[in-house]
Amino acid sequence: MKLLLFLIFIFLKSTTFVNATNVVYIDMNHIISNSNHGKLILGELEIKNKANIKVLENKEEILKNLEKSIASQKNILSKNELDKKINDLKSKILVFRNDKDKLSKEFNELKNKKISIFMKNIQPLISDYIEKNSINIVLNKKDVIIGIKDHDITFKILEIVNKNIK
Repeated sequence: MKLLLFLIFIFLKSTTFVNATNVVYIDMNHIISNSNHGKLILGELEIKNKANIKVLENKEEILKNLEKSIASQKNILSKNELDKKINDLKSKILVFRNDKDKLSKEFNELKNKKISIFMKNIQPLISDYIEKNSINIVLNKKDVIIGIKDHDITFKILEIVNKNIK
């Protein structure tokens, strides 16, 4: 009997502890996409990405034209000249692929850097909000399966970010 009362007491204590823990969640992607500063960052990144795509499309078009030119001269050129032009085209394609990989890598590094800086800037704002509201745990919304809407602090943090980061 004493064991049963002890187990009930432990269960009730642990239940009140879980309820006393203040857990909220936040959608960081929404903060980045919809905050004023986040929109500026994403706009800059989009402009940079479009410029990279345009450069790559121009280089690709030049390579396609060169390939068509070689194909049209296939019957006119000697075997040695044709092989030389094909090898030249292959080397240009290799350079193009390397340039494409380099631009992609540089873009991803720039994107990660800008978003990381943004996240470092909003971290103190979120920490301050957590302290003022006695919040114990903040989860990323993408990791939450189901949650009460009242526990979503995304829009509150968005307002704070827009007010404090210019």
